[in-house]
Amino acid sequence: MSGISQEQLASLSRQAGVEQRHVGDTAQGDGQVLEGDFVLKRHHSGILVHASDAVERQDTQVSFELPAGLSATLLLEGELAFRVDQTHYHLEASSLSGFALVCDQPRELQRELRQGRRLRKVNVSVPKAWLYQYCGDDEHACRCIDQLFATHQASCFSEWPVSSDLTALAEQIFRPSPYTSFMQNLHVESRALEILDAALAQLLKDTQAPSGPRKVERARDFIEAELQTLDSLEQVASHVGMSVSSLQRQFRQHYQLTPAAYIRQRRLERARDLLRQQQLSIGEAAYLAGYRHPSNFITAYKRAFGTTPGEL
Repeated sequence: MSGISQEQLASLSRQAGVEQRHVGDTAQGDGQVLEGDFVLKRHHSGILVHASDAVERQDTQVSFELPAGLSATLLLEGELAFRVDQTHYHLEASSLSGFALVCDQPRELQRELRQGRRLRKVNVSVPKAWLYQYCGDDEHACRCIDQLFATHQASCFSEWPVSSDLTALAEQIFRPSPYTSFMQNLHVESRALEILDAALAQLLKDTQAPSGPRKVERARDFIEAELQTLDSLEQVASHVGMSVSSLQRQFRQHYQLTPAAYIRQRRLERARDLLRQQQLSIGEAAYLAGYRHPSNFITAYKRAFGTTPGEL
């Protein structure tokens, strides 16, 4: 186990062909940003393997250009926070075992580090051209890849259910072959190919399957998770990879409410629950439900529940 400075991290990234630049301040302490086991290597086949089991040493940010292509990540332990373009993600291994980023064009990815936070993960990435190269002259395969990238133009993020067998493969990358360096490289690359194969198979299946109801359900789950901080439907639409107009239409078909009406209703219900528990004043409840003026909140509350907040 060893410490890794920002300069060492940038050097490893350059060797792997990844353009990286630092955003935050690394002048703290000994300048180390990570401590643990860290591997970042591009293999001869073009596959980039990034495996790390490390503790973040500083509160800082590192950003780099995410090239056009496919990136599949298995979260084994800990949590990961990052931003792609304007969308923020905070993921935990306990609730999400894997995710993929499908980028039709280069995007900026900003990794957020927090002192003391641990992350154990394996990431496998390939360029967009690599996928088409493997399609060869198979026109159907090329069309599938076209559809994959087209589907993820609005949002490159996609959750990825990971099996226990695949998790075991990822763990083997941390325990490479005890033989020659050639065998070690072959060992890691073969596991990475299997991980990539599983990720691509799932993504293509999701792309070709009817996705409207599933995306609408994910939109509702996202609304519930971000209910208090949500400030636009664009956030919801981007998260599930839909346009705002498609989200509004399909959400209403599925739940008989527009997304805006659903958000308003759920905020009122949450405010009512807290008022019943006597944890909030009416003014605080109005703010929680998204109303600047308590009088407007009282009117909306009575319209929704038939009584005023003061009658609880």
